[in-house]
Amino acid sequence: MTGVGPRPRAFYVHLPFCVVKCPYCDFYSVVERGEPIDEFLGAFERELASRAHGLRPETIFVGGGTPSFLSIPQTERFLSALHDHIDFTVIREFTVESNPESVNVEKVRLWRGAGATRFSVGVQSFRSAKLAFLGRAHDADDARRAVDSLREEGCNDVNLDLMFGVPGETPNEWAADLREAIALAPDHVSAYGLTIEPGTEFGRLHRDGVLCELDESTWCEMFDSTRATLSAAGYAPYEISNFARPGRECRHNLVYWNNAEYVGVGPSAVSYENGVRRRNVAEWRKYVAAVRESGHAVVFEEALQADACLGESLMLGLRLERGVSRTDLRARFGIDIAERFAEEIVGFMNAGLLSADGDRIALTDAGRRVANSVIEAFIR
Repeated sequence: MTGVGPRPRAFYVHLPFCVVKCPYCDFYSVVERGEPIDEFLGAFERELASRAHGLRPETIFVGGGTPSFLSIPQTERFLSALHDHIDFTVIREFTVESNPESVNVEKVRLWRGAGATRFSVGVQSFRSAKLAFLGRAHDADDARRAVDSLREEGCNDVNLDLMFGVPGETPNEWAADLREAIALAPDHVSAYGLTIEPGTEFGRLHRDGVLCELDESTWCEMFDSTRATLSAAGYAPYEISNFARPGRECRHNLVYWNNAEYVGVGPSAVSYENGVRRRNVAEWRKYVAAVRESGHAVVFEEALQADACLGESLMLGLRLERGVSRTDLRARFGIDIAERFAEEIVGFMNAGLLSADGDRIALTDAGRRVANSVIEAFIR
């Protein structure tokens, strides 16, 4: 079919274990320790051999969950399995998600020795009250120590995850968080507005009227100040929520935003190969049972038609600062989006939400504030 990209350039691993379950988190994660993790690793090794043996990715991203939560022996086992089955010869980026309370020099040294080049640290905030509200297990000093440990071990590619828009938060409080983050001189900053998801603890509190979202005008003020503050500090925006020093953009996530192909393993992991999307079962015990029985844990599969692939390419690509290229999409799908979506594009341009600059179509500053509403119009 048209719309199929080149062979997978990215490999994702989902490690679902955390020290606590954050009340806002919509990713599959669980609080487990000891033997259950070892049991999971046995299944992971088998799935890896079945699904990814010999894969030659350019990027690896280990997420979750909290990969840095694994003990030293568990980390050694996990990394050994990766090197047994994945061809590392063309790796350009190897990212590890981590939380400040579980980052130390010994673990960083282990990950670095196995080829990790980039660490994404879930800081979220430097304010104690905000961290407590978000259910985090660290404090501001833990965050600073984590960055110090990474730098001590020679890691020159550090991302800090931050969150704004918490109920009751003021623009001045968010500005202070940004200043604290910039003072640590990360190479990349991901700044996400809090989204209350239905299946989370925050979602239940919101449904029951206990938790109210931040008002829209304050949220927009924080959104705009994020872009202005980080840009002034040398972090160029390249995606709605992501900012980087020159050359430090996350290569792995750019694979997703460019709707290219990737392989995912672990509970709830998604793969996209040859125009087919597959998703693994989420609950880790079901994942273990499925892998033991068949060598994989796929529970959902769909072959995407060209129109669906085009819509997803627009949905993802419009999140990028540079937007999408009509020429690139025509070459991939045989469709000129300026013709297919003429009414939508003109309408959003007239509303000041989209811009067209020659070959490229992109969100404006106003469009980025309501990105989801704009993007939904292109999904058919």
